[in-house]
Amino acid sequence: MASKDGLILDFEIYQGKTTNFPEDVEMGTLGAGGKAVLRLCETCPVGTNLYFDRYFTGVTLLERLMEKGISGTGTIMNNRFPNVGFSNDYKLKKKGRGTLESRVRKDKKIILVRWMDNMASTKHTVAPLENCKRYSRSQQCYLEIPQPNVVRRYNEFKGGIDLLNKLIA
Repeated sequence: MASKDGLILDFEIYQGKTTNFPEDVEMGTLGAGGKAVLRLCETCPVGTNLYFDRYFTGVTLLERLMEKGISGTGTIMNNRFPNVGFSNDYKLKKKGRGTLESRVRKDKKIILVRWMDNMASTKHTVAPLENCKRYSRSQQCYLEIPQPNVVRRYNEFKGGIDLLNKLIA
């Protein structure tokens, strides 16, 4: 776990089945990624905002983090959330760049967003939309397209681990 500036906050050396994961968590509902996040957030105070990539993100993990008073935001794979009626990849691409779909859970605690990637968050929402520049190969120029707040925040904070890896290398 690292800050957005690449500072190591906590770590656990993965040792297969003997890794020091929380014992109260069933492996089947979270997987190794979710268990690793729960282990690393044991030292996080209530109100902490965590950002992680698709290997770790799942609705069950977000629920467990909420129980601890910690919010989570991350990219999420299609198979990690139930069928919520998002367009398939082909239909989304056909609608064009900047197409946005979102669903909020009935209890209003988790949002799923489909933009250029799938996102899940217990902290951020779609609004406010802000324009960002993306290159269009077909038009050979940069286009201004609306970007959801959840994506902008994720991109702002997720780079700590990437920076840490770069510094270590």
